[in-house]
Amino acid sequence: MSDPSHDIPFKMYLIKRNKPPDFTFLVISVILSFLLSEVRTDTLFKDTLVISKRTLSLSDSPYLVEGDVVVEPEGQLVIESGVTMKFNPGVGITVRGVLTADGDPDSKIVFTSAGDAYKQENRTIRLVDGPTVQQGIIQVLEKGKWRSVCTNSRNWTQSDLTVACRQLGFTGGEWHHWYEHLNDTQQILFQDPGCLGHERSIENCDLRKRSMGSGVCDHHPNLGIRCLPFHNTENRAVKNHWRGIRFESAPFSKRLTAENTLYVSYSKSVLRHVEVLNAGQGKYKNLLNATSAIETWGVPPIMDHIKVENSAYNGINITLPASSVTITNANITGNRGYGLYVNSTRGYVNLEHSSVTDNMADGVKLHVHDHRPESKVVDGVDVHDFCTYSTTYSQTYPFLMVAEQYGDSLVERSCGKKLYTKRGYILTLHFVHLMAEENDGATLEVRDGSDISSRLISTVPIRNFTRPESIVSTGNNIFITFSAKKKIKSEVFLEITAGLQKAADLNVTDS
Repeated sequence: MSDPSHDIPFKMYLIKRNKPPDFTFLVISVILSFLLSEVRTDTLFKDTLVISKRTLSLSDSPYLVEGDVVVEPEGQLVIESGVTMKFNPGVGITVRGVLTADGDPDSKIVFTSAGDAYKQENRTIRLVDGPTVQQGIIQVLEKGKWRSVCTNSRNWTQSDLTVACRQLGFTGGEWHHWYEHLNDTQQILFQDPGCLGHERSIENCDLRKRSMGSGVCDHHPNLGIRCLPFHNTENRAVKNHWRGIRFESAPFSKRLTAENTLYVSYSKSVLRHVEVLNAGQGKYKNLLNATSAIETWGVPPIMDHIKVENSAYNGINITLPASSVTITNANITGNRGYGLYVNSTRGYVNLEHSSVTDNMADGVKLHVHDHRPESKVVDGVDVHDFCTYSTTYSQTYPFLMVAEQYGDSLVERSCGKKLYTKRGYILTLHFVHLMAEENDGATLEVRDGSDISSRLISTVPIRNFTRPESIVSTGNNIFITFSAKKKIKSEVFLEITAGLQKAADLNVTDS
């Protein structure tokens, strides 16, 4: 018979052994609290129209956007630092009012796709030297080098063109242009790829009919093709991409700067310390529209410390800016098209302290084209008659002038104009549009000084479809003479601006 006193310590040991220590409860409670705090759902952003001031707070971030959002002219969308907005495929933001996305260096605002997005794949064909990403000279990557394609002046079949555009990630396919071979890029003869139309790439077609070597392309132009600006639905690289941010004639203000000499337009919208990721795919009539991550018409927003990455099309696209374009401290990388594309009649593009790398087309593409103003007021600036307008020492810039001769005029026309600004400033003369019924029916003489005796900088003949190089004074005066023959209609639109330095079409600084 055992001694009952011996069982007591054992029972007490069992009781203590089976009771969890207080420290274990504490650890479990902390872990559960942490996990529960990390589990949160996205806040659904339901506003399709923003017609007043609307603020997205960090406390409700991230936001999920399921449909297109339009900020109307009377609306303002304010996004706090640190907010993330996730967009479903094909949707985005259109700004006709004000978008204020002003983040902090350590708390950036992020616009991105709701789902995981693929990176753009390297391709073995590309289009170069065209007006857009989806049209131009076709080049193929052969033995580690890009080679332009000649075809003995024979066009490719529709099947060949369709396969080429599919491989490029687009739809459609048609002949665009025969391009003269003007550089030392080697050519490859590829006159009949022999595609059936279902292939995913040119390499899947009949490669036996292409050849290289001396003389195979002598005197034959390069083949240029054009694809439609719609993504191929089979291209997984656009899966889950959202549309991007589009500014449409958004509000701005004009300020008189440079000692009351120069009017500058400033957008009321701002993108600062912002990341725009995985954009570039919109929707249009059940098609996947090729869009840029940031698109602007009119005065572009203030863009500073922005990152634009992995767009399925261009990174930033600026069309017909009604002011100068300044982008600072930007990182534009890994986009399918151009890093920065500007389509303008005036230039004035400033890219400062920025990095534009690893984009599949040109890093920066500036397309400056001729444009005839159709009214007497352009972007709020009067178009003055060159021969009758009087300038003064207190003249504000920029301003437009038109010098013209009428087709029924029975006399020759000649008039001169002195333009001047404050000391320490210089003048830049841009040629916006030139037209003449006969070449050399009119001329401009530009002199570096205040009168006809000053040093001649340039004599410019007025010819159709030309855009002469801009002219810059060395001091604060410039003298222009317009001379036109009788009975020959001609006109020239000039834009003059003033500043401490010349107004360049494209100014890249420390980038």
